[in-house]
Amino acid sequence: MGKVKKVVAAALVGALMFSAVGCGMIEKTESAKQGTVVAKVNGEKITLGDVDKELESTYKRMEQQYGENFKEDPKAKEMIVKSREQALDSMVTEKVLIAKAKELKLVPSDEELTKEVNQKFDDLKNKLGENFQAAMDADGFTEETLKDYLKNQIIVEKAVDYAVKDIAISDEDIKSYYEENKEQFKQSAGANMKHILAATEDEAKDIKAKIDAGTSFDKLFEEYKNNKAQGKKPIAEDLGFVAYNEQNFDPAFLEGAKNLKEGEVSAPVKSSFGYHIIQATGIKSEEHIPTLDESKEKIKTILENQKKSETLKNTIETWKKEEKAQVSNDKLNQ
Repeated sequence: MGKVKKVVAAALVGALMFSAVGCGMIEKTESAKQGTVVAKVNGEKITLGDVDKELESTYKRMEQQYGENFKEDPKAKEMIVKSREQALDSMVTEKVLIAKAKELKLVPSDEELTKEVNQKFDDLKNKLGENFQAAMDADGFTEETLKDYLKNQIIVEKAVDYAVKDIAISDEDIKSYYEENKEQFKQSAGANMKHILAATEDEAKDIKAKIDAGTSFDKLFEEYKNNKAQGKKPIAEDLGFVAYNEQNFDPAFLEGAKNLKEGEVSAPVKSSFGYHIIQATGIKSEEHIPTLDESKEKIKTILENQKKSETLKNTIETWKKEEKAQVSNDKLNQ
C-alpha cells in the first residue's frame, strides 16, 4: 500500500497552561503526534501511530475520495476521529481478551496454535482464490502479518467462547418469544430448499443422472456439503425456508424451485451462480405463520445471539477494569 499523506495540525504543549498572550507556542511534530499514548492495557501502551496503522486502508479510501490533503477536510476529520475511536476500542478489547485467555489458560499449545493458524490461512487463501494477494495488499498484510493477525483472532475466540459458555435458552424462553412476536415470523408462499450447485451444466446433468438412476439426493448432498469451506464445487447448502418472492435470491433459481412438488428434485437450473439441482420440502402455497415447532430453532438462535451479545459486552467491561484498561479518546483529534 502507498503511504498515507501526512497532515500538519495545530497542537499546543507546555509545562504550564497560560493564556495565549505572551505564551511560547510549540507545534507538535507529526512524529510526536504518532507517539502520543492513547490507551494502556496492563501498562502496555497503544499509540496514535498504532491506531493509524490499523486504519491505513481506510485512509487510502479517504484519500481517493477527498484528495491527498483529506485530513484537512472538515468532513474527513470527523470520519477520522470516529474511525480512530472504533479502531482503538477494538485494539483495547483485543488486548484485554488475549490477556484474559492467557490468565485463564485458554491459549492452545504452540503446536496446536500453529496448526489452527495454518488451517485458517489456507481456508482464506482457497476462498479468495486468485484475489488472495490483492486482498492482502489492500489490507496491508504480508503472509507473516496475516498469520499473526489470525493467531490473535484464534486466541480472542477462545476468550469469547469462555465468556458465553454458560448461555442457555429454555423452552419457556422460546415459547414466550414466539407468542410475543408471531407476526414477525409471517412468511409468504415458499418452501424449505436444499440445493447442489455445480460449476458447469455437464456437471449438473451428471449429478441429476445419478439421482434419476437411484442415488438419493441426501446422499449426494452429504458428499458435497463440505466443499464450500474448501472453495470448490459442487457445493451443497440447506437454505432453510425460502419465499418464492424473496428479493435476495436469483429469480431464475426461484422460478426453478416454485414449480416443484413436495420432495421433488429439479432438473439443472441455470442462474448467475452456476447450475442448481434443487429439492423442495415443506411447501407452503400461501402466506402463513409457522408453528412454534417450525420456528423453534430460529427463535433459539435469536435469543442466543441476544444473550451472548449482552453477556459478552458486560464481561468485556468487567475484564477491562481487571486488566486496568485506560483509554484517552480526547487525544485522537490530532
